[in-house]
Amino acid sequence: MGPARSSDLSEPGETADALRETEARYVAILNALTDWMFLLTRDGVFVDFHARDPGDLAAPPERFLGRNVRDVFPPGLAGGFLACFAEAMETGGPCSLEYSLPVRDELRHYEARIVRCDDDKVMSIVRDITERKLAETQVHELRHELAHVGRVSVAGALAGSLAHEINQPLAAVMANAQVALRTIAGPQPDLAELREMLADIVSDNRRASDVVRRLRAFIKKGDAENLVCVCGVFIHWQAADDKKIYDYNYQATKMAVKNAMTGKPTVDEMLAGKDAAAHPFRGF
Repeated sequence: MGPARSSDLSEPGETADALRETEARYVAILNALTDWMFLLTRDGVFVDFHARDPGDLAAPPERFLGRNVRDVFPPGLAGGFLACFAEAMETGGPCSLEYSLPVRDELRHYEARIVRCDDDKVMSIVRDITERKLAETQVHELRHELAHVGRVSVAGALAGSLAHEINQPLAAVMANAQVALRTIAGPQPDLAELREMLADIVSDNRRASDVVRRLRAFIKKGDAENLVCVCGVFIHWQAADDKKIYDYNYQATKMAVKNAMTGKPTVDEMLAGKDAAAHPFRGF
């Protein structure tokens, strides 16, 4: 290899053209982004920003450039940003922060992703996630509505059983009331017997009321209650009878669901009997 000739070296004009091309490429990339970009000091002072349309910002640039986040945002939100800045400076980021701000009489939702930029600055890339939040809310409401419809359908399917559960105490109330009336009409009413019959009437009335109350609570709109039953199935390595494996697992799963619904056995009961407990389904 010989000494470099002048033709091997980039001319100043060529270097300037390359720099202009690179700058134009970066500007095109920035203009294509819908996210906002903010450059801040590690202490939270706004240094620069980029937004395709500054009119979409939550505040005009003159209200935040050169100012600290403490002077721009509410105290709680400013504290969240400063904590993210500190984390990003320590770890390099990214640190994510979701927040909401009122913008032109509308509550908007944002997500900021913050990374370290240079030795003393951070870059905050902010995305408007309002549409996503609204969609999540709609899904949440739809799920609750579907759960309510499901509970109403179940109540309809159990109408016969519910009618029996209500009619039984009502029939007992009627019978006790008729006997009480006959007893009162007698020459010498037995007060102790009357007191017992009235107590039965009160008890049966409470039973019917409890059935109605539970039914109303069951079909009432509101947050759906999630019950998760985790059934662990253990199959012995010597088990060879497929029918027994299926039957035992089926019975064990039903027992596990029943125990979960009734809260039995309790944790204390399980711990107390762990050394003497025997599996209810045995045999290969």
